Amino acid sequence: MRPGVWLTLNNVGLVEARSERRDFANRALMVSQVAVWGIWRTNPKELRMTQISMRQMLEAGVHFGHQTRYWNPKMEPFIFGQRNNIHIINLEHTVPLYEKACDFIKSIVGNGGTVLFVGTKRAAREAIRDEA
Repeated sequence: MRPGVWLTLNNVGLVEARSERRDFANRALMVSQVAVWGIWRTNPKELRMTQISMRQMLEAGVHFGHQTRYWNPKMEPFIFGQRNNIHIINLEHTVPLYEKACDFIKSIVGNGGTVLFVGTKRAAREAIRDEA
């Protein structure tokens, strides 16, 4: 991929590449040096991605989705169930797709590319800044 190619996470967590430039606010990732709230560079040889287990995802609350009234019917295969009007995401689907996304990001950075992580939630701001 060349710098300036846009990447986005689709509704099932897979990373898609788009060659045309689009509104930045709608993009989750952009290729060209690892960056969050600025440009931080990383040596691809030192890149280590943390392996996350299903138990760690459960402890972090990754399985909690949106309220059931806001659901998208296309997500039905990825919903395990519901509790207290909140959808529970099926982590058996999430873990392999997470690993696939990590491998893709590792290959981009390993080839000298740049990845921009954007957190739209205030709660994610510190975690993204720290992990950059």
